[in-house]
Amino acid sequence: LSASGASRWMSCTASVKINEQYGHDSSEESIFAKEGTLAHEISELKLIKAAGLLKPLDEDPHTDALADARSHELYAKEMEEHTDVYVDTILEQMSELGSKAKLLIEERVDFSKYAPDGYGTGDSLILSPSVLVIGDLKYGKGVQVDADDNSQLKLYALGALSMYHKDYPEIKTIRLIIIQPRLNHIDKYDLSVEALLEWGENVVKVKAAEALSDKGIFKAGTHCRWCTHAPRC
Repeated sequence: LSASGASRWMSCTASVKINEQYGHDSSEESIFAKEGTLAHEISELKLIKAAGLLKPLDEDPHTDALADARSHELYAKEMEEHTDVYVDTILEQMSELGSKAKLLIEERVDFSKYAPDGYGTGDSLILSPSVLVIGDLKYGKGVQVDADDNSQLKLYALGALSMYHKDYPEIKTIRLIIIQPRLNHIDKYDLSVEALLEWGENVVKVKAAEALSDKGIFKAGTHCRWCTHAPRC
């Protein structure tokens, strides 16, 4: 029950069990997915340095890693501009939230409290005394992704709250941000912690239990494009 697949398994709960028969073959990963992975790698490296998180001893390895990414066969110069948009957006949020804001990059979050074995990796998490920001880079340009009520980002937020609430007990607002630079699309959506927790208890827990049972319900929709079983459904 990954966060990235939430739009599918929360809509079509039967898809979890039916897709188990197909497994996963990484060799079949699309060129678009590989391109997105490369863009995320470059973004991560840029953000680490721009945010001042690079330690002196890591300077050379960091430079080498960025050079390796730029020598990849799928690298294109336009990636520099697009990844800069992502980095600038996250830094703007850091500046807005003040000196007490803490940035976590490529942070694995655990929301198994709501969905058994539920996990995900947030591109950027910003923890501040009153606001939790979940920033997500979407490098694709085939489908516009909106932050409004985004299940993937809300699951990241549930995981982050579960992990860091003791350190940041006064967080009141969750801010979801989608950065989709190739579509000139930056979308932000705020919701209260109370609304997020209510969704976790009354929606996520119910859908997750149904998805892991033998009583999942098939439901077609736009989420079918990411389902291996779709051509046979």
